[in-house]
Amino acid sequence: VSERYLSDALSVSRNTVHQAYLQLADEGYITLPEMRGSYPRISGDAASKYRQPYPTINLVLPNRMSEYVGMMRRRSLELVAGLMDHAADLGISVKITPLPSKCASSKEISLWLDSFISRTLGVITLGSPNGNDPSFDALLQQNAVPHIFVSGRSTFSHIGSVTVDYAPGVRKMLQHLGDCSHRRLLLVDLPFPPVSTFANCACERVEVIQKLAGEYGVETRTVIWKGAKSSLEEVIGQIKSPWAPTAMWLHNDLLADELLPLLEGLGVRLFQDLSVVGYDDCSQKYALSSLNHSRQAMAAMAVDFVDNLFKHGKPGEAQHGRVPCEYFCKASVVCR
Repeated sequence: VSERYLSDALSVSRNTVHQAYLQLADEGYITLPEMRGSYPRISGDAASKYRQPYPTINLVLPNRMSEYVGMMRRRSLELVAGLMDHAADLGISVKITPLPSKCASSKEISLWLDSFISRTLGVITLGSPNGNDPSFDALLQQNAVPHIFVSGRSTFSHIGSVTVDYAPGVRKMLQHLGDCSHRRLLLVDLPFPPVSTFANCACERVEVIQKLAGEYGVETRTVIWKGAKSSLEEVIGQIKSPWAPTAMWLHNDLLADELLPLLEGLGVRLFQDLSVVGYDDCSQKYALSSLNHSRQAMAAMAVDFVDNLFKHGKPGEAQHGRVPCEYFCKASVVCR
């Protein structure tokens, strides 16, 4: 751009523009013309002088951050904190990236993707929004940068995942129950959608227990918990049936804190007649034996995957990994 044109465009004096051009030339950013009537040009080594942008990973949540925080539990906070801590250790920034409105137009969705895809190391996703979301669908289809699901899987081959290997912890739990002479285990699970763009790996917990229980001489039955109004009677029915379980596993400790007081109120002698195992190791009301996995390990693995794929991978490449589940024994399991 000529000095005259820039001076007119910015409404500043010609001398100011001239001095600015001289400084840029002295610092090696531009080359001034040798002939009158020619324009300044960008210096050949100017790019080496540009400040490098701070590397960023975009974190996509299933809803807005304010809503996500409102429904967060302790383990969810550990996961988000772990992502930010490990990224910071690697000199990487984590940017919370909200999805556009579900009513966004195709052009708005395209502009949203363009606003970060060209500048990000990759995307980490912690869940999917409820119902159909065109913006989320568009995000899943891009394969220009690495994309990692945490605690979930995708049907897209270019999307990687960090999930849980439940078998190690489940085997230790079943071994402990068997050693304590428990042979009948009631499983209280939560409902999961049959099809989802983000297949939450938590749906595998009960399947792994059912698959491995026979190896330890433990028989299982399963109740899907849909709330006290719908499912409490079914749980009580199993507990008081001729089959009468001596131990019960609950999908997570949040469910335990909801269900166990109801059972106590109906006269069930918890931790005496009925041993209990939860998941997450964070019950607010009971010292439960529990299965759990490290959210910090999941977070670190996800960040490492994005960093490695950005540096050494190619578009469309994915990485998959699992962290082991562990069993923590407490007084809620008693030997018979």
